[in-house]
Amino acid sequence: MNRINILLSTLLVAIIIGGFTSCNVSENPIFYTLEQERPIVDDSLDNEITVHNVVKGGIWYFAAAPKIFYRNTPDGSTWETANMPQSGVMCEAMDIFGGNLYAGFFSIDGQTFRLYSAPPGSILIWSPVGYGPGSAINDEQIVMLKDVDGTNLLIGTKNGDTYSLHGTGATYLTSLDGIITDALYDSDNTLFWVVAGSEIYQAATLAGLGTPLATAPSLSSGVSFGGIHYSAALVHDYYLSTTDGKIWYSNDAGGTWTSSASVSDVSFTRFIEAGGNLLVGTRSHGYYKLTGGDVTQMERRPDYNISDLRNGGVLNFALLDGKLFACTAGAGLWRSIDSGGEWHRE
Repeated sequence: MNRINILLSTLLVAIIIGGFTSCNVSENPIFYTLEQERPIVDDSLDNEITVHNVVKGGIWYFAAAPKIFYRNTPDGSTWETANMPQSGVMCEAMDIFGGNLYAGFFSIDGQTFRLYSAPPGSILIWSPVGYGPGSAINDEQIVMLKDVDGTNLLIGTKNGDTYSLHGTGATYLTSLDGIITDALYDSDNTLFWVVAGSEIYQAATLAGLGTPLATAPSLSSGVSFGGIHYSAALVHDYYLSTTDGKIWYSNDAGGTWTSSASVSDVSFTRFIEAGGNLLVGTRSHGYYKLTGGDVTQMERRPDYNISDLRNGGVLNFALLDGKLFACTAGAGLWRSIDSGGEWHRE
């Protein structure tokens, strides 16, 4: 009898355990547990750093995080710490332009800001870079660096409460509505685009970026744009993200705009096109995938069982040599080889 009772008790425990562990995470997230967390390949970077961008120059890959890290392969090797232009500085903006690495630095005490460039390599030989009229060496906070067309490096700055857009030899915009978050050049329609605060600028030349686009979406008070994207391959041509959880799209070069439904409690950031889909980051909810660029087909990603990325803020993306990188705010750097299906933590 004791043996029967023991067998029945064991069977009952197995049934109970089996019932709990058979819950499907995607259908029943309320029952999600750490035991269901997907194992992640984790490389050498700190898991809690903020990463602003990842770029490639020559054979070298660089991450601004806010130290600069480098390696000479897109995956599978240790990131090394690069030498900085001077001690006590950090990097918050970076891009490749004209074959050189450009980076915006700030001092730890927040008093000094400078733009530098260096030829890519394991040893970086930094030189200060001027910008604006006369290419003067300036002391403004660099909030955005972007090579938009292979010819023009756009430099977004913040000086107190003044936001400006510069080139390496000119200033194109000043006294903007807010911080410059993104810019692009659409070669199909020969148009430059810049988003700053709640305003959009569009012109055939950078010198023509004089006044905000009159047909831009009208945003609610306190709402700003997060990113802009153009594609000839997706459902729509132009996409804008906003901090109130909406994606706006246009099919007539910005003449008219249509909004998606608002995603509650989500603040969208920048876009990237990968695997035939459009991905857009958020400040605290991972990222969203728009299947084929369709704003009615938005899905929060990644799955529940990659919780650090799903619940993190994705500030930026990079697509280098077929590898997709997600740059996060405080959750490290992530890499995918299949456009976001599986993720590896750097």
